[in-house]
Amino acid sequence: MTANDIAKRKGLRYREDILDNMGSEELADNLFRIMHAEQKLKRDNVQGESNANMVHYKMGKDIENL
Repeated sequence: MTANDIAKRKGLRYREDILDNMGSEELADNLFRIMHAEQKLKRDNVQGESNANMVHYKMGKDIENL
């Protein structure tokens, strides 16, 4: 999901910050996803922006299912 997709889903106005409209649980989930995706990128030596984006996407899906 892109930042624009998230903004539309949340009903944010133009230039309204997504992070300012997240609760503590959602912020924590995002930090958890970022930390674990970063570790996977390093551990698996993931190369390229597209591959890195896919790792972050998959990590986000896994965390949603916890």
